[in-house]
Amino acid sequence: MNKSPSRWALSLAIFAFLAASLVVAGPAAADRCNDTDQIDLNLTYESSSASRHTFTAANAGPDCAHDVVLNVWAKPASAVVGRVVSASPNSWKCSTVASTQPGASQARCTLSAAIPAPPSGNTSASVTVQLSQAATALNAEVKSDKLTDTHHSDNEVWGSFGTRASSADFPASANQVNNQNTEVNRPTNSSISINQLSDESKLAEPSPPCAAPVNVCLTSGQVSVATESLTGVNLDDFLTGQRITTVITVDTLQDPRARVPVVYRFIDESFGDGDDEWRALPSCAAGAAISTDIGCVASITTSADQNTLGHLRIEIWTTHNGHYR
Repeated sequence: MNKSPSRWALSLAIFAFLAASLVVAGPAAADRCNDTDQIDLNLTYESSSASRHTFTAANAGPDCAHDVVLNVWAKPASAVVGRVVSASPNSWKCSTVASTQPGASQARCTLSAAIPAPPSGNTSASVTVQLSQAATALNAEVKSDKLTDTHHSDNEVWGSFGTRASSADFPASANQVNNQNTEVNRPTNSSISINQLSDESKLAEPSPPCAAPVNVCLTSGQVSVATESLTGVNLDDFLTGQRITTVITVDTLQDPRARVPVVYRFIDESFGDGDDEWRALPSCAAGAAISTDIGCVASITTSADQNTLGHLRIEIWTTHNGHYR
């Protein structure tokens, strides 16, 4: 998957939208699609401020996605969706509803158009909302209750505009497995987006290093972090705190104490070092051998108890966003 150099981890964060290419939802939409009633939605996020947030739903098919609903939860609960700033297509409608998550407001956005399936050139729909006040944490999910979605891990995203974002700020959902949580901390305010993905997701990077049928990984998915990279950071400043820190906690597929876990990250051409390959991250104790862009593993903590096969806590330091496995 080649990507042009960019400050964002996900090239999918930027789309061109043509409202005219979207078909009308409802029975007519099904007639003009392929009638399989199977879709594959995914959701990405970015923000330009703590009160303005953009969500992009994409459909990998095979059928058109109609009756699409986007739920957005924001903390604190007083940060409610005030208005839709922009939408593509111009058929998103958002309203505040009773929240299903404690301590958070909830907006329900519906799309009256259908999102076409490939090979259409426009298989995405985005909406930008303005909150009544700054939000410290957001969680969003896209779905269609009338169609079968083949993959669910990428239907959900967590994020914020600031120096921290964490999936643990919200209750675990049915989309996630293995009690996984991801937290990102950075030294300056920026948009932060977190996706926790299965290897089958269209947002996942290809050919993970421990994919089936020989799956020897301790975990069963990828983590994608999209945030502005840090530039011009020397190694001394990096080691003393000028960095992006990602902490992943997850229940493992086996007792992690039985082997030394290896953390991989995906290297694409935006790093200027290699192209589209998974690399094992070195320890942050490696000193001068560390590339601040590619990053390093600061710590790995493992445990096991009678209730789980094992639990893993991984802390990663880097100046560049990306995918981890």
